[in-house]
Amino acid sequence: MTRRESPITLNSEVRKALTKRHQDEHNAGHLYDRVAERLHHLGYSGLAQHFRVAAAEERGPHAQRVEDILHAFDIDPPHPKVQEPNLEDKATVLDLVYLAWKTEADLARRYEETKALAGEENELGVEAMLDGILEFQLREIEEARSLYRRCESADADGAGIMSVDVNMPAA
Repeated sequence: MTRRESPITLNSEVRKALTKRHQDEHNAGHLYDRVAERLHHLGYSGLAQHFRVAAAEERGPHAQRVEDILHAFDIDPPHPKVQEPNLEDKATVLDLVYLAWKTEADLARRYEETKALAGEENELGVEAMLDGILEFQLREIEEARSLYRRCESADADGAGIMSVDVNMPAA
């Protein structure tokens, strides 16, 4: 018996965009793994653990949200081929923490673009699902911004980032 096409279709451009968002989540997870490694080697175990948890979240529930949308249309996303992040110019802890903030903001922008595309292509169900992801993504940006501001303040007032590191909540 031949396999039948799914009766539920998804605009090809929206499909490509969602596949890219899935890839973005995996890339963010890989980036956070590398940031955690660097922080660990610098002696910041609390911050390193924070980024290990963030890496697992990006590759786990965050990527799964996008997969769930694709699966609703009977689409299996390709296995992600993660990019090796370039951390050469990220010499300080502040640089690394800022990179996380920027990464989350960039993800939100890409999700907004994907949501707009879904609306233009009348994929209103996808657009609605992306609303929920964007709401979650905005909280991620706020968390990253808050961590950066804490590190920035500690670095500026002489307490040092190590004070932030030792006060990181245990995972």
